[in-house]
Amino acid sequence: MNAAKRGLGGAAIFVLLPLLLPGCHDPECVRIAAQVDAPPPTSPGSGTTSESVAEPTPRFVGVILSRNTVDIAPRFDGKIGEVSVRLGDRVPEGGLIAVLDAPAVAFDVRMAAAALKSAELSRDQAKQELAEAEERLARREGLSAEGLTTGEDVATARHQVAIRRAHVETLSAQIDERRAKLALFRRSKTDLHITAPFEGYIAARFVDPGASVTAATPVVRLVGARSLFVRFAVQESEVALLSAGRALRIGTVEGKPEVVLDGKVDRIAPEIDAASRMVVVEATIEGGDLQNAVLAGRGAEVSLRPDP
Repeated sequence: MNAAKRGLGGAAIFVLLPLLLPGCHDPECVRIAAQVDAPPPTSPGSGTTSESVAEPTPRFVGVILSRNTVDIAPRFDGKIGEVSVRLGDRVPEGGLIAVLDAPAVAFDVRMAAAALKSAELSRDQAKQELAEAEERLARREGLSAEGLTTGEDVATARHQVAIRRAHVETLSAQIDERRAKLALFRRSKTDLHITAPFEGYIAARFVDPGASVTAATPVVRLVGARSLFVRFAVQESEVALLSAGRALRIGTVEGKPEVVLDGKVDRIAPEIDAASRMVVVEATIEGGDLQNAVLAGRGAEVSLRPDP
């Protein structure tokens, strides 16, 4: 009876894995499924009867994934000057991944800095001319009070002060604009350094130094180091065994040695898949930094962990 049930489970895996990993129909997925569902070896002559076999602990087929997986691309077009990481490297948050060689950005920074300096010098000169015009106006007003100059001379001096003051204000506005432009170009220069948005492992490296890239070209794939979870499917008749926070035992079924991890139920889908009659469940993997993000994508066998 148990052998027959496992045989049915092997047939159902073709529906189950696409449920866990949409688009997963290749031979590798089938290999994982066969490994998960393979019956345990039996010793010759170890015949048992249904009366002597205890009720087996429910086991569920799953896949270990990462909640933080991202393909990292540059902010703008250019040529890769340096790649600082290799496959499997651990990168801290903010750690350097690659440097984009974009001479035009450095040129823009130099030109913007020169334009800002020129505007500042022009404003300094305009301020000096304004101060001189204000001094002339003060002298004309003093002479006018003593009747030694005409009102036209005073009006002309006041007009010159207004012109010089407006010129200073115009140059001040230009300086603010050029300062903002310089800050933008400097930020772009900083963006030449491609960094990790979170702590993780390099799961793939797509380019090498010298490669031309655009803002849509991924440089590496980063998998989060602290965000692994397992997604598995449960028959509708067994959903009642699980609830949020339920303790689980998670064993990997690919690679050696086998890794056994603790976890707990995080989310349960609110509906049953119409094709497979299964319910998808997600469980958080406990233990902090596992230091083995290579587990992401590996098959897993999930079972209930006995309550302490």
